[in-house]
Amino acid sequence: MCIRVLFPIRSILADAEVWIGRTLASGLLVNPVDVFTVVMGKTVEFYTRAVAEGTIDAREDFLAELVEEMAGEAQAIGKALAETAPCVRQLALF
Repeated sequence: MCIRVLFPIRSILADAEVWIGRTLASGLLVNPVDVFTVVMGKTVEFYTRAVAEGTIDAREDFLAELVEEMAGEAQAIGKALAETAPCVRQLALF
């Protein structure tokens, strides 16, 4: 069965979009790595909530497939953002 049928991918992306929008509205810059991080965090949040509620069974193969699907979505959103946003750089941690 297709993962899109089993899981609310559009809901995950919509929630991630809200948080990315809030970050941009606060005046902080957002880069593709930030977008990827937010989307992956929301993916795990939605998955763990669905497992806890009993909506889906806890299956590592399903989680891996979901993360792979969402990684592609996050990269597409990050690329679109990079093309439209002002020039940004990732914060160097070291």
